Amino acid sequence: MLELYARLRPNFSNSDKEACKPLIYRFVDLGKIARLKGLLALDLEMELEEDFFFYTAVGMVIDDVPAQTVRSVLEGMILSGKYSGAALLSRLLIAEGTLSLQQRDTPRLTVLRMSAMLGEDTADRLIEELFSGKSAKAAFSLFLEGIQEQRALAECAPFETVFFNLESRSLQAILRGIPDGVLLESLRGCSYALIRRVLENISLNTGYWIAENWESYAGTRHEPIFTCQREIIEKALRMEERGELFGIAKLWNAEETLDYQT
Repeated sequence: MLELYARLRPNFSNSDKEACKPLIYRFVDLGKIARLKGLLALDLEMELEEDFFFYTAVGMVIDDVPAQTVRSVLEGMILSGKYSGAALLSRLLIAEGTLSLQQRDTPRLTVLRMSAMLGEDTADRLIEELFSGKSAKAAFSLFLEGIQEQRALAECAPFETVFFNLESRSLQAILRGIPDGVLLESLRGCSYALIRRVLENISLNTGYWIAENWESYAGTRHEPIFTCQREIIEKALRMEERGELFGIAKLWNAEETLDYQT
């Protein structure tokens, strides 16, 4: 909807922006429901919705209407209504949130897309509220509570051995730059204790992403967990060869299952 926003060139007040911020939180919640339970689960969320524009927009997504048609219908409704102020901003945000919902965007991307119309300062504050500090730590706590009974699969023993015996600085160095999806997949099948240790040694943003996407992420599930684990171990071994770390090969070779499945 940024194209329509640019054409209209609206001038929103700070009060307009503040009034519409809850819409962004709501679309983040709807996105989580859609990824975990499917789009049809949104029907229940819309049962008591009184805003006709909101109801229509999300309803088209539930009905699997093509994205271009959704965009055209919503743009037409906005232009024909001759809205201004908070009423216009709310409809632009709903339209952008709907398209984000349809594309199954992550929570962070949904916020980035929707907050683009709020101005840089407002967007920065909103992202700070949602993705750092107390919010991220609360997500960690809930995530760890949910997996506290998790035990390691036998096949994960080499990976567990290496990372349990590394000092924090070495662990941080190895994990720095590892794609979020690869790291998440490598932790599936690991013990609660190792998952907790890894979360304590990565960035807040990466840890928050893992906590938020543990159940819904499917980017690499066609590959075995152990393929992702081996990618991380191989990086560690290369770092040791360059003299940046010490003891990785010894820990890795101590396991009898060096040639486990890939």
